[in-house]
Amino acid sequence: TGTGVSYHWNNNGLDIGGATSNTFTIASVVTGDAGNYTVDVTSSGVCVPAIVTSSTAVVIINTPAVITVQPTASQTLCTGSALNLSVSATGTGLSYQWNKGGTPIGGATSNTFSIASVVTGDAGTYTVDVTSSGVCAPGTVVSGNAIVLINTPAVITVQPTASQTLCTTSALNLSVTATGTGLSYQWKKNGVDIGGATSNTFTIASVVTEDAGNYTVDVT
Repeated sequence: TGTGVSYHWNNNGLDIGGATSNTFTIASVVTGDAGNYTVDVTSSGVCVPAIVTSSTAVVIINTPAVITVQPTASQTLCTGSALNLSVSATGTGLSYQWNKGGTPIGGATSNTFSIASVVTGDAGTYTVDVTSSGVCAPGTVVSGNAIVLINTPAVITVQPTASQTLCTTSALNLSVTATGTGLSYQWKKNGVDIGGATSNTFTIASVVTEDAGNYTVDVT
């Protein structure tokens, strides 16, 4: 109330150009519109005070969660290596939940996720849910997939037969059993590669005297 009243709105103490009515409106706010709003009300009369300033209207702008840097899309690690995943995001009051195969990982609630020494079972597809505590939509966004492959070293679990004594024209059958990622085989006789002998088994249908020797297999 007052004689010949006029208005001027301010944000953080700075005049807002053209904001000279008793109302102030922004049709679609952005983050930069947050601040402390006041309005100076001026009377054209000679009464004191001629200008009064309103109490402060504190405007906080909530922003939705937006992922700005996705986790690494694919990693191939050896057992015993470290797995490190991270995500970068913007938004109000962000929280995080990492998942493996769509299932939440207990305690994995920061913007990073690490396993100090991976085992075969750690292979899988990892994602992270990023949630804003504001009321803006979308409240939660899901990252892209981080596919983790775990390579395992070659380990022989069943050795070839240690010793065989055969008659000429008998069959020689050797085999090896192993675990590991992408295994390949090379049989040797007396330390020399046997051409074409690249499976986990080695056979000679009918041995001759010259087939006697020490056989080994390299598993890679």
